[in-house]
Amino acid sequence: MVSLSRRSFLRASTAVATAAVVGVGSLMPSPSQAATQLIAWDKAVPPADYPERVIGKVDAPVTIIEYSSLTCGHCATFHNEVLPMVKEKLLDTGKARLVVRDFPLDQYAFAAALIARRAPKESYEGLVATYFAQQHVWTRSEKPVDTLKQYALLSGMSVQDVEAALKDDALFQAIRQVQISAGSAYGIKATPTFVVEGKVVEGVQSYDTLKAMVEAAKK
Repeated sequence: MVSLSRRSFLRASTAVATAAVVGVGSLMPSPSQAATQLIAWDKAVPPADYPERVIGKVDAPVTIIEYSSLTCGHCATFHNEVLPMVKEKLLDTGKARLVVRDFPLDQYAFAAALIARRAPKESYEGLVATYFAQQHVWTRSEKPVDTLKQYALLSGMSVQDVEAALKDDALFQAIRQVQISAGSAYGIKATPTFVVEGKVVEGVQSYDTLKAMVEAAKK
């Protein structure tokens, strides 16, 4: 079984749940631990060990942060049914950029997040799209992590890359910190949750809703 079944997963889950209720303070990354801030208004800057992934043009004027879990059915609905139009109309046109952050709800979502974050930057978007498109397959398979590995290999990762990702404790802890910071800074407790220029909205959002939020943020 993948190392994510270790006791540290249970500790991480407990810490995230606690942070969402009482806040964390000391668990927030220090300036030396935080990555270079990508988003000026962001109150939940990820730690340095967490590679940010941006869909769209990096210099787009409006930022949408999405907190999602790769085992979340509602997240899959957004990625499979809404994101294509968001990408075509808002991201590819340079009106906004989407920053996807992990908020894994179980050990298999953690495994998928570890693999995806360690995929080459150019492969990330496609691999995440595959995980969401095939969510109904791999989450119901007898060995979900083995199926995740197969998709990763098809994306261009090597067996060694995938195994290293699953054993990457620094990244595991960074993902945990992303969850804790999301709960402390934005009160996030469920997925998907979107933060658009500081405004938090929970649940699957339509293209029209996100478009309106982007247009309002530009004023």
